[in-house]
Amino acid sequence: LMTFGAFVEYAPGREGLVHISEMEWRRVEKVEDVCKPGDVMKIKLIKIDDQGRFDFSRKALLPKPEGYVERPKHSRPSDARSSGDRKKVFSKRRRF
Repeated sequence: LMTFGAFVEYAPGREGLVHISEMEWRRVEKVEDVCKPGDVMKIKLIKIDDQGRFDFSRKALLPKPEGYVERPKHSRPSDARSSGDRKKVFSKRRRF
């Protein structure tokens, strides 16, 4: 178990990751709140990255809670860090 998720053995000698955000529909504060070493859980393969690593989801196999609303992903303009816009915004702050 790690702070960011749990490594699971899906076949003898083969491991993949269940990220903490893919464990439950609700926010999970600690991985230990959902699983502990040696637990068996049903998981679904959701991604194989360019390096051949497997990402799994437990949440994908659980029923979505009634009235659940997905939180929008935070997005930044791709050039926000490279431009001087951030400094300009902070320079306009006023002290109260």
